[in-house]
Amino acid sequence: MTMRDLIYNVEKWTAYLWKRLVKESGVVNDHVERGKTKLSTFPLFAREVFARLYSPPKPLAKTRPEDEWAKALHAALDELPAFKKLAAHCAHNKELASAATASLLEQIVDKLPDPPTPLADPEMRRKEVRGLLDFLDKLDAGDAARAQVEAGVDAATHAGKDAVAAMAAYGSSLDADSLRQALRRSVDDTATEVEEITSASAGLSGLGGASHVSDDTQALLSSTLRSSESMRRLGMLAGRMRRLAMGKRRTRTRNAASELSDITTGNDLSRVLPHELMKLTDPLLALDFFRAFVERSLLQYELTGKEREGRGPVVVLIDDSDSMDGPPSTFAKAAALALADLALTDRRPCRLVRFSHRINATVDLRAGQDSTAALLAFLAGSVDGGTSFEIPLRIARAAVDDEPIYERADVVLITDGEAELSAEFLNEWHRYATRTGLATYAVHVGGSAPAVLRALTPNVVELRSLLPDRLEESLFSAIASG
Repeated sequence: MTMRDLIYNVEKWTAYLWKRLVKESGVVNDHVERGKTKLSTFPLFAREVFARLYSPPKPLAKTRPEDEWAKALHAALDELPAFKKLAAHCAHNKELASAATASLLEQIVDKLPDPPTPLADPEMRRKEVRGLLDFLDKLDAGDAARAQVEAGVDAATHAGKDAVAAMAAYGSSLDADSLRQALRRSVDDTATEVEEITSASAGLSGLGGASHVSDDTQALLSSTLRSSESMRRLGMLAGRMRRLAMGKRRTRTRNAASELSDITTGNDLSRVLPHELMKLTDPLLALDFFRAFVERSLLQYELTGKEREGRGPVVVLIDDSDSMDGPPSTFAKAAALALADLALTDRRPCRLVRFSHRINATVDLRAGQDSTAALLAFLAGSVDGGTSFEIPLRIARAAVDDEPIYERADVVLITDGEAELSAEFLNEWHRYATRTGLATYAVHVGGSAPAVLRALTPNVVELRSLLPDRLEESLFSAIASG
């Protein structure tokens, strides 16, 4: 079928993406084909639904009578507030737009009534008439075939009018209230799911302020989050923790220069002296004020302060033992992502380590690099086995010893359990930390922290309940200020 527009003018790039989607997605293709058995022009409508979600197209100035059914369906979508929210979340994200389109088309096809007789596309008759008329123009006035061609034109014209009438009647028969009712739950559910995926995607990507996400990465994120509810929960919690952590960093930056030290010149209106601002009340003096503003020669306060940048890299050790299964594991991973975001924003390298009675996975994160794919693989691992503190701590120390970029690292241990650390190891760790400037933090999830953690470090955070806010001052503030 030649693609034409029904109600909306679909852009070429959007049309290309739709063509690829129908070819590559068996689910979408199945819905389109089922719709086509009811309405020959349903594939055109399906393309417009995708376009409205991906890159809102402009409506056509004029529509054809046979396309009233499509206008009625689009109008039913327009009257659902959740559809606008859904389109906003799917905008320029072909993965989310594709998933949402598939969900909506399924409901629409199911609710479309079967026509009493097969409905032909009047456009095919129009093309037939145009072809016959072109042929007729080429015949001589006395040619015997003219009568036969003219009869064909009349027959095709009548058939076209009948097809238009049948399609228009089908459109008029659609129950708008019934369609809205059928679509409401689907649109609401799809909007909620896409909103969660969007929020979770933001929590799992863009660490350290990295803004570029490739199409492949975006596709991987969307696919992972659509298929994994646990990963969606992790992403949304990580987003919340990252906002808390970055709030502590912004507070540090704002407070960095807050001490009045002198009078200087410039054009920072928040620091301009009051008598300079008084000039604005006099028309003549106002001109002098604007001249000084342009020349940066207004008298203003000079503020000084010392901004404490993050001291060094961060190594986060995440307990991956069986007891961490469920919410504790999700909480620990989300906290690790927030710490990584803090580190990368200050261009400090970060290493995340999952451990149980062994090292289960490791991922290195660097500022300015898109490590989303590696991070998703790291986070997807499941809990396994018992708990050993010595193994991950030795891995952290090896990073500091062997890799210059991890010099003077902050080491954060997140666990819900208890494991033995010998007096010899603890003494050795403390001597090493003092000598190298390494700082150690321990986060205990659930109940009172065991004595072994307090023996390891005085910087112990006890979390009797999984509340992200508890980490804001006790951990995020410490890592942000160094």
